[in-house]
Amino acid sequence: MLSNPFVLSVLVGLGAALFLYGIYHVRQPAELRRRVRSAFEDPAQSYEQLELQTTFSERVMQPLLRRILASASRFAPAGNVERLKHDLIVAGNPRNLTLIDFMGLRLVAGLVAAVIAFFLLSWRGMNGISAILFSFAGGIMGTYLPNYWLKRAIKARQRNHARCPMPWTCSRSVLMPVSASTPP
Repeated sequence: MLSNPFVLSVLVGLGAALFLYGIYHVRQPAELRRRVRSAFEDPAQSYEQLELQTTFSERVMQPLLRRILASASRFAPAGNVERLKHDLIVAGNPRNLTLIDFMGLRLVAGLVAAVIAFFLLSWRGMNGISAILFSFAGGIMGTYLPNYWLKRAIKARQRNHARCPMPWTCSRSVLMPVSASTPP
């Protein structure tokens, strides 16, 4: 079963995705607790001191990447952008993702899938051109993984609201009726 390069690359990709999810998921509550605790301990801290307590990636890298992705998103078809906005709203903005963050996630997933596919295919002895072509196909498939995740989040949210007798009590996010969650 593990001799098949596709199965092996999918398993490695899933492992990498779970690893990154675990790192993000564990770090976020600790950061939130630290900020809340610092806000209540010393109210005399200035905004600059609070801002400098954040990490370099939060202060510099994330805004830079968002700006780059925002400028690159101008080249995306308007229909796709509106559809993604709608899907993110219907899904309840999972993980507080904005449209730019989601598009960046698609780009990163595609690049990671392409790199993993290339290394696995090269390791299995495939020649250069074929490995590049198949890794390109793997990269294209990787860009659709976040869309698949978003569709599953939409279905889970709709299922949750369909089971709940009073929808406003079942969700912490801004609610949208299930009937209104169908695409325009």
